[in-house]
Amino acid sequence: MRIQTALYGLCLVTCSDPNDAQRVASRSAPVAITAPMEQPPSPVVLVTIDGVRWQDVYASVDESPGFGGGYMPVLRDLVAREGAMLGAPGYGRIDASGPNFVSMPGYTEIFTGQPATCRDNDCGRPEQSTFLEGLASRGAKVAVFASWEKVGDAVAHTTPTFFVSAGRPEGDTQKPFPGGGAYRPDASTMEQSIVYLRESLPDVLVVSLGDTDEYAHAGNVRGYTDALTRADAFIGRINATLATMGERGASTHLFVTTDHGRSQGWSEHGGKYPESGRVWLAAMGPRIASRGFVATRDHHLSDLASTIVAVATNEDATSDGLSELIAR
Repeated sequence: MRIQTALYGLCLVTCSDPNDAQRVASRSAPVAITAPMEQPPSPVVLVTIDGVRWQDVYASVDESPGFGGGYMPVLRDLVAREGAMLGAPGYGRIDASGPNFVSMPGYTEIFTGQPATCRDNDCGRPEQSTFLEGLASRGAKVAVFASWEKVGDAVAHTTPTFFVSAGRPEGDTQKPFPGGGAYRPDASTMEQSIVYLRESLPDVLVVSLGDTDEYAHAGNVRGYTDALTRADAFIGRINATLATMGERGASTHLFVTTDHGRSQGWSEHGGKYPESGRVWLAAMGPRIASRGFVATRDHHLSDLASTIVAVATNEDATSDGLSELIAR
């Protein structure tokens, strides 16, 4: 996420009116409209935290495995009580497909469910449609909030017909620190997404945070760990908000992951650092088996999309997804 670029497309920074989006010519074939869901979707919240290494989620600073260390105690506690985690040491791996472990390929893989043809952060919209477009075409109310403006490109292969708020809109005078350009600090992204979750009741909500990667590229260890601690607290806020939403909150699934890891030297990532392809994933909700660390075959970020679709549509999980997460 290090590379800062100009704004791309009408809905990259904000797209509050889907009708406006539909009037803009797409750069590829439109998403096929499939049959509406037979029953209302089960709500899903997906949180991505940019460039967080697995050691900081599963382990303490000395890299000893277990729930006792790391910088995400809120997430680990929630998983220990009611969820599951993939990619812990000794339990099987989950990796970005690469071969260049940077943000746009990672996000594209997450949203399309396919290894990205994109190789760097300068690429535009994906060639394939995304699971967000597919769910929206079936009647789900979809919304995306992202700190990094480029995530607005990754969420749809054509101009989105759903709500997207990625980066700072024109006229927003807040400073982009720790990013640059049209970057929106995580604190603002968090606050806006919580309000939207509570008041607009999306069926699928994506929240993409980025301060961790920005601080890491700057070599600011304290900034990185503080940003990760704030992201962890945000997971707690989402859980607390859902707890006030009755049956809707109780039926919501929460997924948390990252787009790529980090190098052994910590501040970098990418194709020169194959270890930065290793990532992590946590999940909880009524269809997620409450098992803590889950022993699995090796997976990739591309396996996440079909699993989210399965729980959102109340359909069976496919064998090529993260089926180990699903309660039998």
